[in-house]
This record gives sequence, C-alpha cells and structure tokens, in this order.
Amino acid sequence: MKISSFFLLLLILFCAGCAPDPWRGVPDFEILPLMTVVKNGPDFLEDVYFVRNWTVLGPVASAEKDSLGRVLLTDENILCGNHNAPGIARWFRVHARNELPESVPGEVNFSHVFRKRPGGEKPGVFYACATLNSPEEYEMAKLKAGSYGKLKVWINGHVVYVYDGKARELKPDSDIVKNIFLRKGLNRIVVKYVDPQQDFLENRSFCLRFTDRSDNPVFPVGVIRPGTIGNRNGNGVSR
Repeated sequence: MKISSFFLLLLILFCAGCAPDPWRGVPDFEILPLMTVVKNGPDFLEDVYFVRNWTVLGPVASAEKDSLGRVLLTDENILCGNHNAPGIARWFRVHARNELPESVPGEVNFSHVFRKRPGGEKPGVFYACATLNSPEEYEMAKLKAGSYGKLKVWINGHVVYVYDGKARELKPDSDIVKNIFLRKGLNRIVVKYVDPQQDFLENRSFCLRFTDRSDNPVFPVGVIRPGTIGNRNGNGVSR
C-alpha cells in the first residue's frame, strides 16, 4: 500500500524531531563569549587575543602515522567536555598562562597535565575543545594556527584546517585559513593533536586565534578554572 506524500512528510518530520541534537550538552564552563576590537594591523600578539581556555582529553590512543585522519572517537568533530573519557584518557581544564620571557604568545601547552599520567609517557593523541558564543555572524573570518605536533581543527563539525607534517617550532600564525564562518551564537571548536615521535613530553602545544576579514582580533572573554572536569569515566588528577 502506498503512503501518501503528506503522511510520508509527517513521518520524516517526526523522525527528525526524535533525533538527538548534536549541539546540546555543552558544559557551561566551556562556553566563552566572543568580542572584537579594532587594532592597527595583524601583528597583535598579546595572549589575550588567542583562544587560551580549553578542555583537553587524552591520551585517547597511541600516536600512529594515520592517527590524524583516523576517527578515534564517536562524533569527534563535535566533541565537548560532556563526553565520557575512554579507557585511560581523562579530561582536564587548561588555561594558558604564559608568564615566562621565552613563552610563545598564545601558547597552549598541556604537557604538564599528561606527562605523568598513564600513557602520557608515550606519543599519543589528544583532543581540545572550546565553545565560543559570538554576538554576531562572521562570514569571512580568518583562523590563524600553529603547533608543535600534528593538528586538525573542526568548527561546528566541519574540518577547516589540517597540519599533518613533522614536528616544528611553535609559532603563532604558522598557517592562516581564510573564509572561516562563525555563526551568531554558539560555535564549537575541536582540536585534534597528535604527538610527533620525538621531544613530545614538554612540547605538547598549539596556538589558535581568530580575526575578522580586516584582521581585527576576534577573541574569547573569560577564564576557566584549571583542574579536572567532574568524573568523566574515572578519577582525574587536579593541576
């Protein structure tokens, strides 16, 4: 028996209404408001203009040649701090504090959190998450990123940047991606980080920032408190 187009449409709408919403469940502490200021040129390198507050998960797996491209977690592209930590992995809140003269502007170095954790003594795979609440829409923003190890970045579930090369010196703006879209409201940012095979214990680090089309900084306001995140499938160790 044929189903009329009207009833078929109702069935589709019903099923869509029952589907889980992948954008729900972001922890409040992970949401940071965005703001924009006008600067003279793109050379502003103060820490405040970078995304420095992250929830970091790891080690999820050992670092392999194909780790960056291989899906290691369900919905890894929209990951946030409410997901259970698999295996020996743990969630930590990390806030970059670059107080030393040799610190790299915007550097998010999470080495100290994991080097003494189970599995942290070996090259591994880590995820870092942040959710930015934008008061307006940005249609032609720019993403500026650097890292020591391999790096992949998703924005709202879409891959926007991949570095799959060898270990390199951490520098702000090593790579610039144009035509980034940030929507009004919540924007989920997920970073996948893969250790190189050498000198990784003290160099698990990346830096990331946004600008508008005119290179004015678009940056989050607020600071999360470092430490563990509740009981995400195990006991964590505070900083």
